Amino acid sequence: MLLTIFYPMNEDFLTNHNNAVITNYWANWDLCSMASIMAIGIFADRDDLVGRAVEYFLNGAGNGSLMHAIPFVYEDEGLAQWQESGRDQGHTIMGIGLMGVFCEMAWNQGIDCYGQDNNRFLKAAEYVAKYNLGYDVPFTPYTWQSGPSSTAPHVGWQTQTVPGAGSRGQARPVWDQVLGHYAGRRGLDAPWVRQMAESLRPDGGGGDYGMTSGGFDALGFGTLMQYSAQTGRRIARLQSFNFPDRYVRHSGSTVRLEPTALPLGDSQFRVVPGLAGPADGRISFESVDMPGYFLRHANYQFGLVANDGSAQFMADSTFLPVAGLAHSRLTSFRSHNFPDRYVRHSNYGLRLDPVVTDLDRAEATYRMVD
Repeated sequence: MLLTIFYPMNEDFLTNHNNAVITNYWANWDLCSMASIMAIGIFADRDDLVGRAVEYFLNGAGNGSLMHAIPFVYEDEGLAQWQESGRDQGHTIMGIGLMGVFCEMAWNQGIDCYGQDNNRFLKAAEYVAKYNLGYDVPFTPYTWQSGPSSTAPHVGWQTQTVPGAGSRGQARPVWDQVLGHYAGRRGLDAPWVRQMAESLRPDGGGGDYGMTSGGFDALGFGTLMQYSAQTGRRIARLQSFNFPDRYVRHSGSTVRLEPTALPLGDSQFRVVPGLAGPADGRISFESVDMPGYFLRHANYQFGLVANDGSAQFMADSTFLPVAGLAHSRLTSFRSHNFPDRYVRHSNYGLRLDPVVTDLDRAEATYRMVD
């Protein structure tokens, strides 16, 4: 039924939009269909459907694609305007939830939609959260055409000039999911999303937010699934890209790339804000079974070392996560104080080295495994 009834309906909408002009439908209409195709593709083990959903997210003509759902970016403020922001806030927050669900499904297939266009979705979530917390945000007039596809080019145009105040501040269970990825997995700063999440936590389920349709748009699993992933709470292992049976692991103060072995805590690290500062999402790795000890480089070699509180220690223990040098859906870690060098393994030892060759890139790429 999923493949023979629901998927064809989703595909028909994304292709034809009920024979309307392409801007007729709000972002949420596309996003519902995109998320449905993604979920069906995963459930039915159909890579082509997953690929179709991702391709539409990146390049689709309708308002659910990334650039159309988030049409204006305010880089200096770390914000981006959501397509429905001039409509009302209930539908706008719903859109954040839908794009979050879509990106999370893609992430679990090894596809990073969250990070596209320099974390464009994070900027949109920050924008929506800030406005719904009662603060002013910039607004660029948004103009669109509505009507059937036969509508003349000069007919049916409308413009929004200010954010829509309807349902401003509405509670919906969408924020912990966004925060869990950007602040947790990526260590990025998300102050407005964090405030929203903390004001509403824990997420509830259907009916907890009213008995109208808006009370059932999000399933409310965000806190349950993502809270532990937030920076300072996430515990992760670093799995090698080119030796996937091996993880970064310590034995006492020695750090190497080794096969998984007990005790598991030897290969688990708490992802915390960078000791030298969290700017741009910088992080540090604190040992789970030896609290207060961090991955630190000295003379370009790594060890597990107790934090002595010095500025040098903090700099040596801070790293900037970037898209994987050998695989953009994974992660590489650039040194805070030697920005031309990356965390890489060589002969199973952990080093801080420049990256030049394909082998270097492979050895400097990791999967963060919860």
